[in-house]
Amino acid sequence: MRHLRIRLLLLLMSAVFGLPLQAQTTCGVVNAIDYPVNPDGFTLAQDYAAASPRHQGRFHTGEDWYGGRGNSFGQPVRAVARGRVVYSFAQGWGRDGGVVIIEHTFSDGSLYYSQYGHMQDTEQYPFPTRLSCVAIGDIIGSVGDARPAPHIHFEIRRANGINGTEPGPGYTREIPYTEDYRNPSKFIRNQQAWLHPTHIFHTTIGTETSADERNPRAPLLVLNDNSVLYLSGDGMTLRRATNDGRVLWRARLDSAAVAIEGWQGNSLLTYADGTMQLVNVETGGLGESWQIEAQLTGAAIFINGTNDTAIYPSDSGLLAVSANRREIIWKVGDIPAFRRAYVTTRDEIALISVDNELLYLSSDSTVIERNPLRAMASFASAPDGTLLAYTLGGLWQIDNSGEWSLYIEDAPRGSNSSALLNMPHQLLLFDGVTLQAYDFNRQAIWRSAVPLVSGLVELDFVDNLILLTSNAGNIAVITEDGRFCNQIQIWGNDEAHQWHDLGADGVLRVAIADQIIGLNWELFTRPCRI
Repeated sequence: MRHLRIRLLLLLMSAVFGLPLQAQTTCGVVNAIDYPVNPDGFTLAQDYAAASPRHQGRFHTGEDWYGGRGNSFGQPVRAVARGRVVYSFAQGWGRDGGVVIIEHTFSDGSLYYSQYGHMQDTEQYPFPTRLSCVAIGDIIGSVGDARPAPHIHFEIRRANGINGTEPGPGYTREIPYTEDYRNPSKFIRNQQAWLHPTHIFHTTIGTETSADERNPRAPLLVLNDNSVLYLSGDGMTLRRATNDGRVLWRARLDSAAVAIEGWQGNSLLTYADGTMQLVNVETGGLGESWQIEAQLTGAAIFINGTNDTAIYPSDSGLLAVSANRREIIWKVGDIPAFRRAYVTTRDEIALISVDNELLYLSSDSTVIERNPLRAMASFASAPDGTLLAYTLGGLWQIDNSGEWSLYIEDAPRGSNSSALLNMPHQLLLFDGVTLQAYDFNRQAIWRSAVPLVSGLVELDFVDNLILLTSNAGNIAVITEDGRFCNQIQIWGNDEAHQWHDLGADGVLRVAIADQIIGLNWELFTRPCRI
């Protein structure tokens, strides 16, 4: 009875004086999350952390969602997840409209607040009562007539000593992340993936800044126990994560590294200044080191998937380094920074630059072909080992004299999201929308539409299934006959890199942008086996 009286007193004090209450679990733990408005009908008018000229260059603490002329004002706004209403006031932002704030409890015990601003409280769509519980999708108001046009201002804030029960200013002089504001779309997309039944773990590669979201800086190195070594976004920290994503140790480096690789039974760091250094994977201690005369800008390309001869991008082009990692075998200059690299079955190298220039080199560094393209290209090997290039103009074969010929007459045109994969029994083309399979006689076998995919796409043949990933965060699995089975999406962007590995422990590890996620492969692919 005494506890009940205390609880009633706290409720009364909160209602009268606006005092925040300790987090309650009576409204439930978040088990699903979605956007406050339909992202297919609304677009981002102003992004998270964007500097605003109208507000003296201050940074936007959330996202402004706009439904277009005549389609925003009065549209319903929904709670993104179950939670407890901690603020609800029709004049919360004065002339800029009402504000609702909801407190959410997640399964790991963390608390976050979602804030919805520039709303109106109407008879059709009334604001919820303060301290009431709401469910995902409950209408909590509607888009008001805010300046400069009706839109919803949506925020996510982490409960970390801040008063999340009061409306924020909408803009801040500091980077919003440092003040516990989170990128709302990123938060929702990642939480949706983490709530997926196939999710096992996730871990962060770096902090949530634009530079870190270009990760992974280099391919991750998987060790025998399925733990991984990986570099931070700035290359100044090397970490080892256990097979379930926990950071076992971190080693701060004296200069920026560009790669971590397995080499002759050891783990080898490669630095931007050309230094090579051994790593003790048990302790994170750094061992013997030596240096080659080069300034390296990225991880190596390996001939035929081995790590004998390594071909590194450098500030002056490409250079090949010997198996002992001490001698430079050859150099070739005037090679721009590239987004995609491929080694043919004849050890020839194909690159597509950041400006969409195709470069084709022999194994001894002779430039066979270079050609500017209108869009991104993807590569594979023809049965005779020559290069196949899938471009906006179609699927082409390029021989070792640099001669182009159309490989499949009726192949769909490629795009910036297209991908090409040479499987054991068929050639697979993805044009950004549809997967098309051909046999080695170049006859069409099947064609299958793929749910919405964006970004730079990669295809791989894993465990007799087609794995599709993109730097926009897409992860999907498809059968050999084109049946789409399952997908999730984590946060990504056009500047991100991507990496994946299916471990002996049955965990698919995928690194995109600033996170590594582990998925239960058997569960993720179970719909494919039915």
